[in-house]
Amino acid sequence: MHTALLMAVISMAVLKNGTNENQSSFNITGMRRELELLRDNNATLTAARLSLQYDYDIVHWEYYQSEHQFLRYESYCSDLLFQIETLEDKKKEQELRIDQIERSCLRCPPGWDLLNDTCYYFPISSEIQRRGWDEARADCTKRGADLAIVDTLEKQIFIAGVLQALHDEGFSYRSGYWIGLRDKDTEGTWKWTTGSLLSRGYWMDGEPNDDYGYEDCVATYPTVNPLKSWNDVPCRHPLKWICAKGPQPVTASLDS
Repeated sequence: MHTALLMAVISMAVLKNGTNENQSSFNITGMRRELELLRDNNATLTAARLSLQYDYDIVHWEYYQSEHQFLRYESYCSDLLFQIETLEDKKKEQELRIDQIERSCLRCPPGWDLLNDTCYYFPISSEIQRRGWDEARADCTKRGADLAIVDTLEKQIFIAGVLQALHDEGFSYRSGYWIGLRDKDTEGTWKWTTGSLLSRGYWMDGEPNDDYGYEDCVATYPTVNPLKSWNDVPCRHPLKWICAKGPQPVTASLDS
């Protein structure tokens, strides 16, 4: 009885020990497999990291190269802009110089007088018949000019001086010279032939007075006071006239 019981206990112990050994062997195998998987995963991650690092290094290098190239390009562009500005300044200086040279080479046709950048024609010959305002303007047009616009004090003094030198017989109603000013459209609204309004007039005392009710055109007269020489006159009244136009280069024809 005791012997049988002892044998049973020993058998159970051996069986239990075998079971534990099998479980331990199974656990070790599983851990080895898991370790191998972890190693494989680690190798994969390491390779991926190295690949990403390589890509990063390439991108970083390209960025560095691009930034360096951009800085060089920016510096190059700045130099170009500076050169362009310098050339523009030189171009303006040359254009100004050319304009000065051209102006110094401008001349008026024979029989015309130059003031600044305008040539003036005074038909002083006794062979030239006096004309009304419209006919006088037509003559200026044929000469490539128009009736004079006296819109500055300098022009007024210049013209007054010429007329005083031409006429020493004193004032007469026929000694006037038409200029490009009239109030034909609206009485009292004086306009130049360009359409611009009169800003300052050099009227004789008491003028303009529209004495005959149709004194719509303006003539300037040789007077002692150069600032009081204008008079409103009927446009059909026969008078001399003053033409004005720009000067011409010396290479151009100056026959008219």
